[in-house]
Amino acid sequence: MEQFKFIWQKLQNNRMRMFAMFMAVIFYVTLMLLSPLFFSFFVDNVIGDAEIINPMVRIFSDWFGGVSNLRENLWIGGVIIIVISAFTGIAMYWRGRLNGE
Repeated sequence: MEQFKFIWQKLQNNRMRMFAMFMAVIFYVTLMLLSPLFFSFFVDNVIGDAEIINPMVRIFSDWFGGVSNLRENLWIGGVIIIVISAFTGIAMYWRGRLNGE
């Protein structure tokens, strides 16, 4: 407990910056974990004909008009992957920027 008090006192002037850096890391890691999920969804379910088993992926698919709509409009998948990559880059930039100050 004494070590926690020491760290808390040392971070007195930088608590908000550390919180922002922590949130940037959480956002970055979440996006990095979602990226392969979207790739596998598009390859397995949209391009291939595998049945959707995961209920969250089914909700995502229905939100964009179903697998048949996504199959006819593959550009939607490309845009989603590019947006995820862009947000990942932004989160990585802010993480590094906040860490370097």
